[in-house]
Amino acid sequence: MSTVIKFPLKPSNALILLNGNKYTSSFLNKHISHYEVVIICDGAYNYACKYFDLDLLDNVVVLGDGDSISHKPDNFITLYNQNYSDFQKALKYLENFYPDIKDVDVFWGSGGEQDHFLGNLIIVANSSITCHYYHYQAQLEQKDYYQAQSEQYIRLISGKNFIKNAQGKNISLLPFPCATVVKSLGLKYEMNNFDISINGDFSLRNSVETQEASIELTGACLMVISC
Repeated sequence: MSTVIKFPLKPSNALILLNGNKYTSSFLNKHISHYEVVIICDGAYNYACKYFDLDLLDNVVVLGDGDSISHKPDNFITLYNQNYSDFQKALKYLENFYPDIKDVDVFWGSGGEQDHFLGNLIIVANSSITCHYYHYQAQLEQKDYYQAQSEQYIRLISGKNFIKNAQGKNISLLPFPCATVVKSLGLKYEMNNFDISINGDFSLRNSVETQEASIELTGACLMVISC
């Protein structure tokens, strides 16, 4: 089975907003009304209701343990289990109530404490739902709201992957926990039967050289590519 990743990226059927740095995003502003369901995690609601007209969206779910939300909406779903993060709870909600949805876009997971960000990457790597995780380096624009300066698209890949219209973009492969790049085509530094692992070699700051590139691997890794 092969995966095609084509730029410019298109929205998935579901959206999760996490309670990290809240940043402006032309992609999010353009597509937020497209989603079949929007899940807002806890304190992210404090800002989502300011920056988006949530009443115009078809299906908005607000959930979490309630520790960071200022004013809970009437439909707030309280989930106290502290063995799981709000991100994990949002993914489990999708699995239970929207089993046909296999992909989800994830925003506002950047910034804040770095253990949260690293934990989010592990969640992305282990999720049965394909997470399209948008990571931003951002500059403070106003109190608690950020202007994105650069953005990266992160997702788990395995098998054969075709990357289209990404010429000139930086790309990195982070193994979770190990993989072998059987063959790559269209990258600045090609890889053939290259073993990568979390405690060994990996591939950072490569670049896409052609309009269509491909990466075939066994195992799985997180692909990080500039948007």
